[in-house]
Amino acid sequence: MNGGIQRVAAAAGRVEEALDTQAITKVGNVAILPVAQISLTLATRTAEGTKRLSARIAGVESDVVAPVAAKAKRVVKKAVRRVKARA
Repeated sequence: MNGGIQRVAAAAGRVEEALDTQAITKVGNVAILPVAQISLTLATRTAEGTKRLSARIAGVESDVVAPVAAKAKRVVKKAVRRVKARA
């Protein structure tokens, strides 16, 4: 069992040396991580803004629906009056 673990560890060490994974990790931490953090910040702010906008629109829709319905009733009443007047 120890021999198998040592062989796997040795193979992993050879892969690290061949690919220079430590250098890749350092580059990732230096260059890629800040970009990912900025992207996450932008996504978070966008989501918050979307929620606020949705809340505002939902509030506006409830205010707008009632007057539109009342205005539609006036139009119908006028049409009925015109029809009655013509008859």
